[in-house]
Formats: sequence, structure tokens, C-alpha cells
Amino acid sequence: MNDAFVKQMALQVPYMLAEPGSAKPCLSQTIAFENSRFLNDTEKEENAKSVRFWAVRLVYLSILYHQHSPAIPEVETIYRDDAATQKCLAEREARGIGRYDYECPKKKFIVAGFSNNILGANIRSGAVTQFLAGLASNHIILFVNNSPVGVGYRYITAPWWLAS
Repeated sequence: MNDAFVKQMALQVPYMLAEPGSAKPCLSQTIAFENSRFLNDTEKEENAKSVRFWAVRLVYLSILYHQHSPAIPEVETIYRDDAATQKCLAEREARGIGRYDYECPKKKFIVAGFSNNILGANIRSGAVTQFLAGLASNHIILFVNNSPVGVGYRYITAPWWLAS
């Protein structure tokens, strides 16, 4: 994660569909191939396949925006270039609060874990449903892995074998 990524994900996402081609940087954060049709946000065809691609793109971008939107006020504050912001950043650093740690006050979360399957199976069998539940209930989804023993259910405390 770097400053350009945070600015793109939090500050530019709400405006990315205003101009053809402006969503490509966010769509490129996926694991899609470089020449994938999914990344083409300038597509104007009016057929069933094109409509399906736009539906998938828009759901992806909606989830992306929903997951990052609570951090937008903090990101806007952190990237202001004034003395108060610099003082705040210095205080955060002195207290061990990272540049990319956001409080997101008044936001509710759904804590979810992965089954002991590969990533694709986890996405198909659970993550999509969890993201849709988050959108419907206005909760942020947190996928937790290897939490301290005694904190949460076994599937959250057990290490997922595909993550560190």
C-alpha cells in the first residue's frame, strides 16, 4: 500500500465513472489479465454480453467504494497539506498509529473468515455473499485470519493455510 493507492481507492472512486477510462486504475487492481474485457470501461456495445460485463464491473466498483467509503473523511484530512495535518500525522506516528490505520467511527462491521479452501472457492462459496450482505446492511466486511485464540469462532482463529 502506498499514498497513490490510498488516494485512488478512497478519493477517486466516487468520481471514476464520470469519464470513460477513469475507472481503469481501480479495475486494474483486480487479478484480471491486462487485456481482459473486464478492464475496458470505455465499452459502449449494446448487447447481452456487454451488459453483463457492465453489471459485474459496477458490482465490483460498488463493493470497492462501500468498503473504502468510511475512511474517506480521514484520507481527505491526512492528505491536506497544512501544518495541522502534519502535526496530526506526527502525533499518530508517535502513538504507533500507522498512516493507513483508519478509525471509521460509527461504522459497523461483519467479521468473516475463510474456509480451508483455495481463494477462488472461498470467493464463490462465501465472500460474494458476505460482500452482498455488507452492501445490504451497510456494514464493512472484515476477513479475519489467525485471530488470537479465544477471540471469535474457530474458523477465525485458525490460520488460513494460504495466508501468512
